[in-house]
Amino acid sequence: MTVELHDIGSGPHTEEMLVAYLPNEKILFQGDLLNRPSNGDYPIANDTTAHFAKWIEMKKLAVDKIVAVHGTISITRHYWK
Repeated sequence: MTVELHDIGSGPHTEEMLVAYLPNEKILFQGDLLNRPSNGDYPIANDTTAHFAKWIEMKKLAVDKIVAVHGTISITRHYWK
């Protein structure tokens, strides 16, 4: 299994942030960048989420699921794109 660690740099939430990407599985693991409410509702967009989305697009990562440290286990990309 390949796991890539990426530094997404500074953003609205923090000066430094790392994410883990599993390219074969197309899974991106993150904390505090995109959080789906525990009731299953769609994530609420904010400056941090917009920054995260732009970073993924810039890096051209193929992402099918985003796994969050907080909230539900995973969400699919179409929720925030």
